[in-house]
Amino acid sequence: MRLYDLKYISNTKTNKIERWIIKSGWVLVTCSGTIGRVAVSSYHQDGWAASQHILRIIPQENVTHPGFLAAFLSTPYGQHQLKAKIYGGVVDELTAEDTEMILIPDVRYSEQLGIGETVVRVYELRDEANALEDEAIAELEAIISD
Repeated sequence: MRLYDLKYISNTKTNKIERWIIKSGWVLVTCSGTIGRVAVSSYHQDGWAASQHILRIIPQENVTHPGFLAAFLSTPYGQHQLKAKIYGGVVDELTAEDTEMILIPDVRYSEQLGIGETVVRVYELRDEANALEDEAIAELEAIISD
């Protein structure tokens, strides 16, 4: 996710801000409009606020690896289950309760680790690549403006 034109919210003026905060290692799923886009929140996003249009799935430690869960939800099997629960006349919506009903393969945690760690690493590398690209663009803009 490329983050441009970030908006800031007040920690002191926003009522119940803790409900909007995301933590590293959570699985995020879009639940309004375009349903079913899946991501793992990275350490770069730890403590950021996200809108109510993103479901926050907090994997149970040592039971479900966040990367494994994100990978599964991105497969046709996971996407079918997510999209089967969509409701709404004008804007598509998906609830947390419906998401809780999704059937996830019963795979031992030790077997989830290989896939899960790879997926998490990809999200971390993507954030690092985006930061490097932003630095390169800033350098180029500085050269052009001189």
